[in-house]
Amino acid sequence: MILLSSSTRLAVRRLRSTTVVFRHFSASTTTTTTTTTTTTTSSLSLSQEETQQLPFSSAIASSLAAHHQQQQQAEAAEGQTTTVVFDIASHLPIDYTPGHVLGVLNQVGKGGYKEGATISEDQIRLLLQSARPHEPKDATVIITALVNYKRINRFLLTSELASECIHAILKSDPRTGGLLVLENFTQDSGFYFSASLDSIHLALRNILEEAVDDDHPDDRVWKALVHVVQQLVRRKQKPYKEMKKRAKRAHLFQLQNQDGPSGQTVELLLEIGLIVSNNAEAVHDELIQPCLVFKDMLVPEDLLVALNAKRLVQQAESVVLHHVHDDDDDDDVIVDTDDDDESKTTTTTI
Repeated sequence: MILLSSSTRLAVRRLRSTTVVFRHFSASTTTTTTTTTTTTTSSLSLSQEETQQLPFSSAIASSLAAHHQQQQQAEAAEGQTTTVVFDIASHLPIDYTPGHVLGVLNQVGKGGYKEGATISEDQIRLLLQSARPHEPKDATVIITALVNYKRINRFLLTSELASECIHAILKSDPRTGGLLVLENFTQDSGFYFSASLDSIHLALRNILEEAVDDDHPDDRVWKALVHVVQQLVRRKQKPYKEMKKRAKRAHLFQLQNQDGPSGQTVELLLEIGLIVSNNAEAVHDELIQPCLVFKDMLVPEDLLVALNAKRLVQQAESVVLHHVHDDDDDDDVIVDTDDDDESKTTTTTI
């Protein structure tokens, strides 16, 4: 018989208890792995006929679950992170519209970036390809998709894709598409970070062609022009230099284009501004002058001379009209005089 000390007996007891816990953990892990494998196999075993019998959203959800499991299996096999784009075309009707694509993409991006739901450029291009000519609703759907997926899924709009979006918007809404682009030249849509100057000029030319129209209220066009000038000037002035580190990093991550207004931009703004406003002073102060702060700005001198001449003419006309109104208001003058403690009133005509 071997006698063990108290400390040795305590160590043996701890070792035995650890062994029992390890065996129990191994058995539960094996059971869990077996259950997971069975569930994966059953979810992937849905046939195409069974999927088509499900409701629209349920069918997409089932396909997405299978897609995520396939992606996880591919990552486990390769030992690295891989991105497999979900095929949304198989869930669309033959004559699908941007509304159909938006409905499927909403299911794909459900949960947002926090749950790993992403939207790819190819999926957005499928939305653009479905845009129909002369269907203004399709242009609105495109803007809605860009705003939502940038906010929810952190979709990054590239300069090339922004140009494709603007072309699709102008195709779907040739009358007010340019105005829609300028109004949404913001950080929310992503156009502020990525839209090139050529794309903005395309929208301005669209407004110029349709500027004199009932669909273009003058106030709405003027506000859009002032807005796009402010945003272009701000983008070229590199506001991220004055931001804090986190905001600066987020701004630079999204920034694809830093172009500001050019001489051609000033020409288009001047022409449109005089049509919708006919106020040379306001056009100069709010549209032209902010663009002239850059040293590399090249504007034809004849345009500036013509604008200044029109400003002087309108100022002179306003002065003449002011004097005419003053003369009309001063037709009669009442004069009170006192003579021999008696009040007399005389009227003189000027």
